[in-house]
Amino acid sequence: MSELAADGTDRDERIRYIAAFLPAAWGGINAMFTHPPCDIESFGVDGDDTVHATTVGQYQERRWRFRRQIWPPAHPAMLAAQLYTTSLEERLNMRKLPPGSGDVIDL
Repeated sequence: MSELAADGTDRDERIRYIAAFLPAAWGGINAMFTHPPCDIESFGVDGDDTVHATTVGQYQERRWRFRRQIWPPAHPAMLAAQLYTTSLEERLNMRKLPPGSGDVIDL
């Protein structure tokens, strides 16, 4: 029998969701940033009952971080991955990053 998380969801269900989300989102991120000048430093998830996906990279000589909650889910994992990558791309393309100060910019 599966263990329930504090929010009442099945932990195995959460693991399956994250396992579907990660490769789909990573594929979208890789497709977006196949050419310089953007370098991805890290991509992953963290959390327990509430899980966030975080991407850290460098674009236009500025370090940025994009973090979004993915669990509990608002959408199926594949749609959540598409929304995550689309939101990241929109934030980078529509927002002028301020001059470098060494700090990481939250998108």
